[in-house]
Amino acid sequence: MTHEAGWAHAPGALRAPSWLREPTDPNALVSPLWSSTAHKQDGVLTVGGVPLTELAAEHGSPAYVLDEADFRSRARAFKTAFGDYDVFYAGKAFLCTTVAQWVAEEGLCLDVCSGGELTVAERVGFDMARVGFHGNNKSLEEIERAVTLGVGRIILDSFHEIQRVAEVAERLGRTQRVMVRVTAGVEAHTHEYIAPPTRTRSSASRSPTARRTTPSAAWSRRPASSCSACTPTSAARSSTPPASRWPLGGCWPCTRGSPTSSR
Repeated sequence: MTHEAGWAHAPGALRAPSWLREPTDPNALVSPLWSSTAHKQDGVLTVGGVPLTELAAEHGSPAYVLDEADFRSRARAFKTAFGDYDVFYAGKAFLCTTVAQWVAEEGLCLDVCSGGELTVAERVGFDMARVGFHGNNKSLEEIERAVTLGVGRIILDSFHEIQRVAEVAERLGRTQRVMVRVTAGVEAHTHEYIAPPTRTRSSASRSPTARRTTPSAAWSRRPASSCSACTPTSAARSSTPPASRWPLGGCWPCTRGSPTSSR
């Protein structure tokens, strides 16, 4: 099932899985969603034999708890099921040096999507031939580091990235293997800032009326090389909305300029 704006927009795409049923007991554990070692004992949830009340008392709450036994068993299950293929653990799910070591020891490959995640893999001596460098809008420094370390694949995210990787590989005298990420339906407009509608109340009639505030069609086009202008702290972006109203942490594609006026 597809949609021009991406799979998530298709009818029924975001429905819960068919096997998931509302439990009669709200406190019941749904086994596929929990660690294989999780269970309740005298009303206390334990994971790996450790009561979570003890972890909360020691580390505070909220806390991120990862069960090594469950992680390794799931890694082995995927490795067995796809024995003839490379299985990648997505570092963006959660990555630290210990997790990277588990991934390596279980024979999985590692998918990283930032220079920081690549550094974690390097720090534990992960086999770079089994690393895939994912992520959009990679910096030139990240690409250079990936090529220098000899990552197994750089996953290309745009036409600009093809040129960047080619130039870096040529300059370093290396041949870099790549893969191309193709996602049908992803369009640039999904990353643009859209001003939310504002509602006003007429003082005369006191009847609610809606007025939509939208940027005008006057935009200043920026060259693709001016990626630094994407940051909300840039002086060049002083006319943009406050950072708290920017989508996904405050980044606006550098192919768009800030609205010069609004109506």
